[in-house]
Amino acid sequence: MSKNMLVFNIAKFNPSKNTKIGTGAKFSHKVCRGTLKDNPKTWISKEMPDPVKAKIELLSQEFFRLLIPHQPETLIARNSVTGTYYILSEEVIGYRNLPKGEAHNFANGRYHGLGQITVGALYLQEIDLKNGNIGLDEQNKAIKIDGDWCFAESRFRGRYKLTPLAIAQLPYPSKDNYTFNWLEVVKENVYQAKSSIIAPTLANSTQFRAEANEALLKISLIPNRYLAHFVDKYMPAGGSYYLNLLQARRDELTMSACQNPSFSAYLKTPAARLEAVNFLHYLKEFKAAGSPIIPQEEHARLELDFKILRDKLIPTVPAKATNASRHRDSVSELHAKCQQLLTQIKMHAHPKDRLLQQYIRLFELNLKCKSHNINELYQLQTDIKPILAIINSPEVAAVKKTIQTLRISAGFFTLHKNNKANQIEDALFNTPLEARSKIISSTKINAVQEALASHRHLGKRGTIYKTTDRDIDESKAARSFKDLKALFKNTPECIDYKPTLASESRQKI
Repeated sequence: MSKNMLVFNIAKFNPSKNTKIGTGAKFSHKVCRGTLKDNPKTWISKEMPDPVKAKIELLSQEFFRLLIPHQPETLIARNSVTGTYYILSEEVIGYRNLPKGEAHNFANGRYHGLGQITVGALYLQEIDLKNGNIGLDEQNKAIKIDGDWCFAESRFRGRYKLTPLAIAQLPYPSKDNYTFNWLEVVKENVYQAKSSIIAPTLANSTQFRAEANEALLKISLIPNRYLAHFVDKYMPAGGSYYLNLLQARRDELTMSACQNPSFSAYLKTPAARLEAVNFLHYLKEFKAAGSPIIPQEEHARLELDFKILRDKLIPTVPAKATNASRHRDSVSELHAKCQQLLTQIKMHAHPKDRLLQQYIRLFELNLKCKSHNINELYQLQTDIKPILAIINSPEVAAVKKTIQTLRISAGFFTLHKNNKANQIEDALFNTPLEARSKIISSTKINAVQEALASHRHLGKRGTIYKTTDRDIDESKAARSFKDLKALFKNTPECIDYKPTLASESRQKI
């Protein structure tokens, strides 16, 4: 066994007295909850009689974590006596199946992360994307587990093409890709009339596309050398097949993604530039079983390789902004202006607003990295102004005012006003930044509108009345919803700038 691959001795795994694992899955392997010596996490151990499948699951699940930082860590262990392998998956608090009949909640900000997972599943040839292998955690983030059916082309005949159609149809599978189970669109190789988990409209959802675009960008930016180190960490022997496949499919995915209008538009936004900076930092810090994928001395080479891929994808600053002689600001003046704008944003940043806090961290990192480049500082200044406009928008201010009013007026007999205020606030903080400025006037139902429309009185508590088309029934909605809808009734439902930020704010920096 190569020293590059850390295989734990299963004897170091200490089974827990509480063996119940409430994932809702029907287990096809022996599973057990427990801990590892000198490791604070709780792990789910899964016996893997086939060592090849064990290594495939390790490689695929860790790639999902590379793509989506909130994904659980995966380790591999072995019984030194029997030779049996085990997959150890970090326990996900509150893990549950994807709910049925709630497709709209993947589009309105209540549930998030499905876009990244479906892109990752498409790229890794996952053919068993079903409840039991995908679910939600306690924060309503989508979680992918059980990846032993990834890299399917070596075991299952079929098409596995990363075409523009395959990307455009996500989260639905396309004719270009074989699937055995996929979000109840396909069940045991049979296409269904409809899915109880997702809906066709999700493919064009702002939130879903933002998530998918982020994942497409990340995969496209992983250099060959980094992929080689990554595969070698998990498969030091026999990994060349998987490395070649990952590299070839990355190129194929990038080519097709660039033909997608949504992705092409995303590449021109500040969000794409900020995400690239953030992802490079994450690649440097990513560890396999506590060991960095690449050593410190190779960071400079990674930066060079990464820059080559980034410059091919993301447009550079427009010519009118690159000529320093065309504006009078010095580097120090521009830096001060950027810092001033950032300070204004921080004044509006609630500690629980994870998306805005994520933007702040990304911007601070970008400002630090580009503090001596006048052209890039000019671009940063241009990028941050619309963000400030969004969080200061009249609709956001009105929602915050409603939250404040509910809390101030809450008394002994109206304690549920606080509960409703918390629900509205949570929904607002989970709404992508680009969607907030039209959070009320938008004709698309979102979690904020639902929280406003919900009733708090005894007998109706939590009720949201819907029409037969699943729209909010305004005539039966709570007064807070009616008042805000009336206030912004004539507001045009459009914004000029859409900084499609990642919808996940998990330990990125």
